[in-house]
Amino acid sequence: MSLSDTYFRHLCILRKLQKAPATQQDIKDYYEAQCETHGYHFVFSSRTFLRDKEDILSLYKKDIRYDGSTKKYFLEEDDVPDDFGNRITDAYNTYLALNMADDVAAYVHLEKRRPQGME
Repeated sequence: MSLSDTYFRHLCILRKLQKAPATQQDIKDYYEAQCETHGYHFVFSSRTFLRDKEDILSLYKKDIRYDGSTKKYFLEEDDVPDDFGNRITDAYNTYLALNMADDVAAYVHLEKRRPQGME
């Protein structure tokens, strides 16, 4: 599986848990609905979810916890904002938007020049 697929899965998990706490089945259903919307065909297993929890903590600094009383996962909120994780999410959202748009060339003109370095 490519990194793009992994980031897509992370983004789906984070979006679902930002709305409200959810069971693993709720997260899986949301992920499958998003895959169908974007035309992907990926499998979401329990082991994949556990691996993604660890990746999300290391990449985005967002801790996913399990509440045994409600049997739901939730995002542990922290007081320190994470700019790096937000920038990764924004970049990936832009990538998804450009890939979803039909004939995006009529609306977006990408520059062909190389970056000059720091401004």
